[in-house]
Amino acid sequence: MNIYLMDKKIKKILQCPNCSSEKFIDKVNSYECKVCKSSYKYGKDQLDLRLPKEKVVNIPFAIGGDFVIDHSFAPLEINEYSKLNFDFKNVPAHLTKELLSHFPKGDGVTALALDLGCGKGVHKDVIKTAGYTYVGFDYESPSADILGDAHSLPFCDNSFDFVLSMAVLEHIKFPFIYSNEIYRVLKPNGTLIGSVAFLEGFHSHSYYHHTHYGTYNTLESAGFNNITVAPNPHWH
Repeated sequence: MNIYLMDKKIKKILQCPNCSSEKFIDKVNSYECKVCKSSYKYGKDQLDLRLPKEKVVNIPFAIGGDFVIDHSFAPLEINEYSKLNFDFKNVPAHLTKELLSHFPKGDGVTALALDLGCGKGVHKDVIKTAGYTYVGFDYESPSADILGDAHSLPFCDNSFDFVLSMAVLEHIKFPFIYSNEIYRVLKPNGTLIGSVAFLEGFHSHSYYHHTHYGTYNTLESAGFNNITVAPNPHWH
């Protein structure tokens, strides 16, 4: 998307992934941070906000607590109170009816959703149907609206109502940084829905395949609450 034509709601939440400044200068085919002077290219349909250089991130951990996680880890059940209807042809097979029933409903006007690791953008129709302005984010996909590093999301705190992260977490080099970033850009009471590999074989440079305990711990350590982690019985 041309930066001049980008949805104002999206443009408003952008920040420099290097220094977190929200102040940019629009230039010809580039977006420059006023603070650290990092320059980010954009073309007709895509803005490249990948980190211009390495940065150091420090995350504190609380240790010495209970190793046992009190959670059932039962298969996900359909949410009978869902107000959404996804009865159309373009629903990807990996979005099960159980998972779809837990999608939050957006207001269709101000609500923003981040498709984190969007790939070819196969979730776009589903997310728009749920009532959100869609933001497709990926590290290298030509189909993404914005390119970037999920370890340093180029968005302001409390920007999104909903984040979708399907089969991305196992490909992340530093999972705790990733989960912290998602928590940071979600609004209070926002929703994260996603999936992660466990017993699936090594694929596409996957780093960490997560057990149920590992998944729960990664999310809880970032600050998430009301966490549900469930196996997917539809996946062989």
